[in-house]
Amino acid sequence: MINHKYEIFRLSRIKDFSKIYNDWYFQEYFVKKYISDLPRMAFEVFGTKLTFQQMDIWNTFIKSGGWKGGRLCVPSGHGCHGIDTPIMLHNGTIKKVQDVTLQDKLMGDDGKPRVIEALARGKEELFEIEYSNGIKRVYNKSHILVLKHIVQGRTIEIKISDYLQTSNEFKSIFVPFLKEQGNFNISIMIEIKKIKSLGVGNYYGFTIGDNHRYLDGDFIVTRNTGKTFSIGLYATAHLLLFENSITRIQAPTLQQVKTSSFKEISNNINGLKKRHKISDDLIIEPKWKFLADLIQINKEVIYIKGYDTSWYIEAKTAPKGDSTNISGQHNLNYLLIIDEASGVEDEHIEAGLGAMSEEFNSCIMFSQHTKLSGKFHDFCTIKSVEYGGVWHKIRLSSRYSPRVSRKQLKNWLDTYSEEEVRVRVDGLPPKKEIGTLLSSEEAENIYHNKFKNINFNTIGFSIDFGFSGYRDSSIITVFEATSVLDEIVEKEYIYANVLDIMKYDGVNGYKPVEFAEKIVFKEILNYLNEAYENGATYNSIKIIGDANTSGDEAMGRLEDLLLGSQTFNFDTIKLLKWGSEKLYFGDKQRFVNARAKGYVYLKEAVLSHRFGSIEKFRTRTLKELGNLYYTFTKDTYKYKMLSKDELIKKGLSSPDIADTFAQIFLLTYDTTFADMINQVDDNIEYSSDEDLDIELTDYDDIEDECFIQPLQYNDEKTTKYDISTISIDDI
Repeated sequence: MINHKYEIFRLSRIKDFSKIYNDWYFQEYFVKKYISDLPRMAFEVFGTKLTFQQMDIWNTFIKSGGWKGGRLCVPSGHGCHGIDTPIMLHNGTIKKVQDVTLQDKLMGDDGKPRVIEALARGKEELFEIEYSNGIKRVYNKSHILVLKHIVQGRTIEIKISDYLQTSNEFKSIFVPFLKEQGNFNISIMIEIKKIKSLGVGNYYGFTIGDNHRYLDGDFIVTRNTGKTFSIGLYATAHLLLFENSITRIQAPTLQQVKTSSFKEISNNINGLKKRHKISDDLIIEPKWKFLADLIQINKEVIYIKGYDTSWYIEAKTAPKGDSTNISGQHNLNYLLIIDEASGVEDEHIEAGLGAMSEEFNSCIMFSQHTKLSGKFHDFCTIKSVEYGGVWHKIRLSSRYSPRVSRKQLKNWLDTYSEEEVRVRVDGLPPKKEIGTLLSSEEAENIYHNKFKNINFNTIGFSIDFGFSGYRDSSIITVFEATSVLDEIVEKEYIYANVLDIMKYDGVNGYKPVEFAEKIVFKEILNYLNEAYENGATYNSIKIIGDANTSGDEAMGRLEDLLLGSQTFNFDTIKLLKWGSEKLYFGDKQRFVNARAKGYVYLKEAVLSHRFGSIEKFRTRTLKELGNLYYTFTKDTYKYKMLSKDELIKKGLSSPDIADTFAQIFLLTYDTTFADMINQVDDNIEYSSDEDLDIELTDYDDIEDECFIQPLQYNDEKTTKYDISTISIDDI
């Protein structure tokens, strides 16, 4: 009879992992036991459990050949909470989920802090769950519910999509729970009273380590999960199950691997040393904890001590166009994992795959299916087993993720375009990669819209400054606007109507600052006085202009002139300069910059008959609106408008008038609320995707910086309005 305690003690005295690996006991009770049962290894060795989607990945990996030559593609969406879900931070404060940043620490279900490794944003089908205590929560369909058995007290985790398919008996036995405030050892059972679908909407979430559980604002235990967990699990298992193995994790950026995948691997290695409490009656002792002491964890490589050049996990990326750093090292036991594979250059994927010549060489690729070309797309389609190839595929839709609520899913469906829903939510490939936002026929809508029942409360001026070498016109578009609440979807929509378009060819020889002084300021004063002398009832004024270099100087000069003017009087004037702030949260996930956001919002307004214009410059306007070329970035699948230079190469002039139209939709017009100042981005024209390799999960804290300056005026009624006293109030 085998004395297991003695054998474990005997192995723990050996300090050479190779000798341990080749020992009969380790081979029999570790390698053979877990090499074909990763879910069991995760549970018994690392103290973690696989979700249903992660089980699906494992089963498909085994079907593809597993460790023995498996080839697997995992196109996916992602999953989290619905907007405004309260999340508890470790310091006890509550934040809305969309406001949580990388600098925050979440409250774990054990009262300990959970470090946020990455933020997640996207669209998916959402569900609203109403609990028996009256609390309502919105999750995406992929959200994992953490449930307890009402008698036994054991905990299980299940996706909402799978929970919906369970029997009423199951639902009565396994229920959610929350932690008692001040005592995290006590769990309070609550029931799910009702679940209803909210359609597709935006979700917000994060990747955390440890046991992946944290508390929401009402102490309800919830869980995060994702592909990063799977990457860490496969890499750690490969390191321990195969002697002299090499695991390579490639991604568009090295930081992406170090801050996410390597953290998951570290969690698993630390899990070797911990006691795992499965229930009050079942505790798994860490009998393999001595293995952790034989593993060295560094920033870019994790290796078996004494075998740093032959038995390791490495993080790899390479500069654009240079695959020399990616060439693989031939090895008997080689696992290649590629994260965000759709954003990795084909030559880098080829270089990584080039070393896979042995029987026990396998590859798993994870990514959103963001483009219709490239290696990842080919492996998911024409080189998949469906077409006679060797690549197996499992598509993970965020509609069925355990971390996405109905309400969030509805927000996504209401916000995202059809193309974005395909890629971001359903994990499907895009239908197209480049095109125009509007056809000429669709652009004609702006001349047929009449707003008889709309009360416009704002008059505005959208300015596009001409620059030498790019265009020969500067534009001032005068418009009126307001926001109207759609009570059915509980969302405000901007309505805007163009009153005048002033075009100045060659900028009349003026530089942008001179143009602001001698043309723009004069025209604004003339138009405002004329409007109010004719009985206008606007209660606010908005002025917006581009702020690229000289444009920023011109807008600054215009601000000075307005502050010093004594010729008109209005309750509120707001002058906005765009060009120094980033987009945040939902917008940051959809758009490269503010220009892309403005144009997409303009398109939506045109198609939904919320934007109208006068006939002036009709031919030029329709030509510009019909040639608004855009594409999606390859890695993050964000809207990106073609740059001025790219349009010129297509034989198109700069869309000066269209630029002023798009700027209108960067503002909000509800006078009962402050402007949404946290939706601003720099107006950079990206020329290529390498410029976009920036902090894919870097959400900085929002600072209360005042980059919208409201000018306050007295309301003395005179023919020529006196504003001799002007003050700038902080927002």
